[in-house]
Amino acid sequence: GHPRINEFRQCLDSITSLKVEISGFNKKQIRYINSMLNGKVAAEKKKKVATLVSKFREEITMLMNELNKKNKKITELGEKYKDLSAKYHAIKKDHDTGDGYYTESRQLLECENTNLEFFEEIEAITTRNSELENNLQLIQQQ
Repeated sequence: GHPRINEFRQCLDSITSLKVEISGFNKKQIRYINSMLNGKVAAEKKKKVATLVSKFREEITMLMNELNKKNKKITELGEKYKDLSAKYHAIKKDHDTGDGYYTESRQLLECENTNLEFFEEIEAITTRNSELENNLQLIQQQ
């Protein structure tokens, strides 16, 4: 075969073995964290555990509110993106018919910036969601 194909296959093999390693490491970490938490909870008095749980519940409620705000923001950004996209296409038509090149370029740049904001918001919310799910699982285990 072509040397590039072999190089590509080697890369794929490396990636696959890394995935297996990471998966194993994550499982070990989760087991370790679970046993640590179980040990700590067992060591604490029931009153302290109840306090912890109520604090977690408050935090989760707060995070849920934050999440709702972020979701609204995402919706707003989505609408803004649609508007910018429509403006861009209109301006592009103007450009294709022979005028407004500079305006079209600026509009495209604004569109890209909005896309970046949108992407960053989604990343932040995805991370927050994972944290919330983890906290909920911990509480349910208690």
